[in-house]
Amino acid sequence: MKKALTHLPELKAEELELIAFKIRGLCEDVHMVVLFGGECPQEHHLDILGDLADDYCPELAGILPRGTDEEKELFELLDYAYIGAHYDRSYKITKEQLEQLGPCVKKLHEVTEKICEGKIKKFKEIR
Repeated sequence: MKKALTHLPELKAEELELIAFKIRGLCEDVHMVVLFGGECPQEHHLDILGDLADDYCPELAGILPRGTDEEKELFELLDYAYIGAHYDRSYKITKEQLEQLGPCVKKLHEVTEKICEGKIKKFKEIR
């Protein structure tokens, strides 16, 4: 994910929902890589995966913030995209909300990449 989701063009609601679903999947995937090397029990809740990952890799703590009401709402919209974007006709996410989430998701990806690169380097040093 080289570009953050900022300054999105005008998109249809369905396209915004698909983007939310995909960036939510990315968040889940990066947590699974850090925690389980890609193999994970059937857990899909970002709050649970995030808390586990934060305990294992403190660098991840707070990247997807949930401190304020607005941050909680954005996090919940992102987390619910797993179900909402495909099965809930009332699920909606705006372009502006996606643009707010974009930098956090980008940073999550970048930090996870650095963590993984560091682990690979350590494995190479062991050999």
